[in-house]
Amino acid sequence: MLSLASGWTTWDGMRNFTNEPILSLMITFGIQGVMLIVAWLIGESFATSIGRGRQERRQPLLLRFLIVAIWLALFVLLGLLLALLLGFDVEALLGLRLSRAQSVYNGEYLLIGIMLALFTLPILSAGKDIIEKYQQAARVIARNLSLWLMFLACMGASVFFSFDSLFTAIFPQNERVRAADIRIRTQVAAISANISELNTRRRLEARTKFLASKEWENYSGNLDRLVVELRNAPSRVDQYLRLQSKRSQKTSVQREEELALLRGQLSQLLEQKAQLSERVLELKNQTAVL
Repeated sequence: MLSLASGWTTWDGMRNFTNEPILSLMITFGIQGVMLIVAWLIGESFATSIGRGRQERRQPLLLRFLIVAIWLALFVLLGLLLALLLGFDVEALLGLRLSRAQSVYNGEYLLIGIMLALFTLPILSAGKDIIEKYQQAARVIARNLSLWLMFLACMGASVFFSFDSLFTAIFPQNERVRAADIRIRTQVAAISANISELNTRRRLEARTKFLASKEWENYSGNLDRLVVELRNAPSRVDQYLRLQSKRSQKTSVQREEELALLRGQLSQLLEQKAQLSERVLELKNQTAVL
């Protein structure tokens, strides 16, 4: 029945690859037939090898000593666990000073030790009975390695095509297209995010590199000097305006002085003109008398 069930899924998965139902049926029948026969032969090889070379042997002294030591350790661990459950100070009983973390988990350590002891005791008590069986099974597998290789090869092919059949049943083509579309969109979004992140990082790197360059240092120095000049500009403008005001005042005073001087000279010239006019009249009068 297992061969029929496996053969059905193997045939269905192989048909997806070959698109030939009859060819797929023939290959599936061969794979399942080989698997069934080889599995039978493997079981027969184990059946014929059971009981060979079995001898009752006493356990070695070292193994018996180890079993007794594990029993004693088990009793000690059970006693410590019982003392811990009853509220006794296990550290004081053992004369140990454990850290806070170790003190918190010492109950878990005791449980782990008890579980390991309970797991190890049956194996050691069985002695070579278990170990020899596994050794005998390994020798049987080595003697019939060709059967195992045939079985594993056919099993791998059957599992592969069966997986494809079951995968197609639970994940049809339209769902694959939708999943591929979603995966592409996710990848595009991830690529866009990576590009944006890379762009931001590259801009930061370029900005850092630019700010560390000599050109930016010179430009920044010029800006600092310009700021200083702009801060000092109002006082310099006021000083310049005051100087210009003083110069204009001085110039106006000079002009007024020159104007006053010219007025004085003009008045002198007018007086001289009047004197000359009187002299001319006197000369005319004298000329008329003569």
